[in-house]
Amino acid sequence: MELGAIAVLLRDFGGWGVSALLIVALVYRDRECQSCQKSQIALVERLVTAMHAASVATAQFEAALKSLTETLDARGQTVGDLSHRIDIVVEKIQHGLGNLGGSMQAIANWIEKEKDRDRNRAREREEDRERGRP
Repeated sequence: MELGAIAVLLRDFGGWGVSALLIVALVYRDRECQSCQKSQIALVERLVTAMHAASVATAQFEAALKSLTETLDARGQTVGDLSHRIDIVVEKIQHGLGNLGGSMQAIANWIEKEKDRDRNRAREREEDRERGRP
């Protein structure tokens, strides 16, 4: 406000009138400040509520993440154990198949020997018949 405007107010309203106007202006300004302060308090309360909710959500997320990590660790251990067991079973199967292959080869050799004997016997019988032996 300019000094000229104050002089005009003093001339038109007098000291008491200007004081009354200043008091009204101060009351209006005080009410505006209180309204602004209430808005700020409400905003701070909302921020506190949001921060508390975020804190709770973070704690829940951390708990869920810890549980998931423990589950994955346990599953990893289980997978490792199963993988080791599978390796053992595969080794046993390979050993068993090796033994089976050896057995089958021995049977095939025995069959071949028996065929050779049968051929030899058949040939000997044929020779005996040709020579006249019964």
